[in-house]
Amino acid sequence: MQRAICSNCRRKKIRCDGGQPVCGACTRSRKYVPCNYDAIDSESPVQSSAFLRKGEACTACRRKKKKCDGHRPTCRTCIVARKEDQCQYDDALCPETSLLEGAHGHVAGPQPYEFPSFPSHSDGGGSSSATCTSSPSPITSDAPPLDTLTDDARCSIVPSDVLDFTAIFDPANIASKDASRRLFIAHGLQLGLCLSNRKLDALRAGDLSGAVLQPAMVHIAHLWGHVLWQLKHSVSRPDVELRLCNIAVDALTNTFQPPPSDTMTWLNAYALMGLYFFRRREICRGREFMLKASNAVLELNLHISFPLFKEDTRLHSTHGFDDAEEQIGVLCQLLYVDKSSELLLHVPPLFNSQLDTEFQAACPPTLCWSGLVILRLGSVSLLHEARGLLRNWTDWGFGEMPHVFCASHSSPWYTKYWSLLERLHRHLGNLDSLLIRSSFGQESHAVQQVLKLCILVTLAALAELHHLFVSLNPESRRRCTDISVKIVSMTSTFENEEIRFLDPVVLVGESRLPTPSGKLMLSRYTVFVVRGHQDSFARRE
Repeated sequence: MQRAICSNCRRKKIRCDGGQPVCGACTRSRKYVPCNYDAIDSESPVQSSAFLRKGEACTACRRKKKKCDGHRPTCRTCIVARKEDQCQYDDALCPETSLLEGAHGHVAGPQPYEFPSFPSHSDGGGSSSATCTSSPSPITSDAPPLDTLTDDARCSIVPSDVLDFTAIFDPANIASKDASRRLFIAHGLQLGLCLSNRKLDALRAGDLSGAVLQPAMVHIAHLWGHVLWQLKHSVSRPDVELRLCNIAVDALTNTFQPPPSDTMTWLNAYALMGLYFFRRREICRGREFMLKASNAVLELNLHISFPLFKEDTRLHSTHGFDDAEEQIGVLCQLLYVDKSSELLLHVPPLFNSQLDTEFQAACPPTLCWSGLVILRLGSVSLLHEARGLLRNWTDWGFGEMPHVFCASHSSPWYTKYWSLLERLHRHLGNLDSLLIRSSFGQESHAVQQVLKLCILVTLAALAELHHLFVSLNPESRRRCTDISVKIVSMTSTFENEEIRFLDPVVLVGESRLPTPSGKLMLSRYTVFVVRGHQDSFARRE
């Protein structure tokens, strides 16, 4: 049986031997203290299971964070503390607390986020062996753990909307489909959505007639909207995701010959499905869709024609493209995904050099890029060119002798080196001005995220070029230090929740290493810049 504790020892929170009529602690006290066991029922002590749940205790116990047994009109904790006048109950909060706990338990649950398991799929568009020449095992990793619902998400739930809170899980629910499409369009910048104004309006309305927009794009919007909703609320419903994915894949693969007016939508849909499987780390499956898009570009003889977007103040955040911009945007998005996959996933390119050559020819140095899809492709292209230039370092006979740069600075390699540095600084200045302008304007937060990601890629390219001579040239070493600080500063502006909604290819290639600012780097090349260069600086100092 549990030993009795007198009221004095309980109030002072000291050990009591339960002696009768006066315990040992009260006997040794230098002044008289009442030692009685009347206030506490020693024969039937209160068990921990008898205490109320959090939120149902009296106001005094909640304020002092004490356990409360809920005894009316005064709980025993307040009796022992001699605060009977402060023992009050707020019964109006009990029903709302129960509803909130029920909704949180139904939605969050104890299960972690998991990717749905899909059956292997291969059709006449191309074989798996032809689309993935490298093993995806280095890229495959466990899914990132997702947190429980945030305080803001929990507080946004009201008792009257508890049933509607889980309606998004039902793919047959009309309201949930509308919410999925709205969420998909809101994050269309990160996913590379390129639609004209008429098609964008049809997507918002969920038009499945096919008169304006291909039905496959609507189903893909439902799939991506559900994925984004899961990330936003940190929940996992792989059964619903599998059902939506099968519907989207069937609708897309059954469209063999789209009308000419809908060809760009068809290619954009294949790019979105490729990104979806890249996010699930099914690299071979995603490259199947990208290969079909590459074959279609060759068969339809599509080109990136000059000029690109006219110079204006639009960043395509809340409205669609016109017909000419739609074709250029889709082709640039396909080329961007292909180049990003080559850099981050280390897979061979699927598109030939024709589109890349046309893109470089269509972008003279005096052109001010204002389309986000153009800015993103331009940043990745410059990083890709910097990597290629560094790989050709040994082809010019320098090898392991960087000290010859003083005597050979006029070689063709250095001509390309200085030209690339100038273009990178010009591109970085354009991005900085656009980022500042977007922060003062009415552009969405997603626009600023895309611009920041472009700046990170451009800074990474500059750092790699300067790092080549960091051991000999003090100015190159100082530039590397400055760029590393800029990358850490730019990365620290991203919240941990925002990183989930960045480009899916970047997230697949992400290396989760902590930076000096406590954040996670967004991609492998930014990790290389901060970690590798700072280690070399520390050794020199």
